[in-house]
Amino acid sequence: MGNISYGVYLFHLLLPKVLNHLNYNLTGFIGYLTCLILTVILALMTYYLIENPARIFGRKLSTKFLY
Repeated sequence: MGNISYGVYLFHLLLPKVLNHLNYNLTGFIGYLTCLILTVILALMTYYLIENPARIFGRKLSTKFLY
């Protein structure tokens, strides 16, 4: 969970606004659960598609120039 904490931080307020903009006015427990699941999915996707590859690339690049 620690790996996706930044993604959760970024997307936890965005998704309710996006869903409201798309006329999905979910309230109560169903709205909370929907936003929670979508937030975690989006955070996982950004971690594995953007953050982790960028981190690996940066580490390889830094070892290439520092050693």
